[in-house]
Amino acid sequence: MGSSHFGLNPHKRPNILGSRFLGSFDRSDRGKPRLLEIEPDPSGLDLGLRAEHVQEIYEALKENRALIIVAPTGAGKSTVIPFRLISPLESSGLRHDHFTPHGKPIVVTQPRRVATSDIPEMIARKLYGTGVGPGSEIGYQHGEERGQTDPWNRLIFLTDGTLLNWLANHRAGEFS
Repeated sequence: MGSSHFGLNPHKRPNILGSRFLGSFDRSDRGKPRLLEIEPDPSGLDLGLRAEHVQEIYEALKENRALIIVAPTGAGKSTVIPFRLISPLESSGLRHDHFTPHGKPIVVTQPRRVATSDIPEMIARKLYGTGVGPGSEIGYQHGEERGQTDPWNRLIFLTDGTLLNWLANHRAGEFS
């Protein structure tokens, strides 16, 4: 292994193996991947959910870990609600990670593969101002293929079938 690929820093104290040439890896620059920064642009989004509706959802989540929300098409069930769970209303007084404690993501299901990838893209770009996938707050996965998820995601969109597979593989404890 050549040192040109790694930042080897000699130990200041003697190494337990006795060689003065052994060192340690400096991984200080290897943290969370750099996020794509985009200016949020919610123009063109006419969503029916208002702040008082979102506040009602916050209240319901105080007593229930899971909610089933029924509303007409275009109301914001798949867009506004997930966005407001990872980015709570300022008037609520909730921390930004209130609904994603200990790094456990929120899971949103969609019946079709296209929705599983298109909706997170829209939320990320128009509402959150980031990209989607590894290193971002928002990810997605459908089918058995490697999705656009990683441990940094706080919101993950899945197809219904992918969620069932995750539950069958005892992955339910990984979610908020």
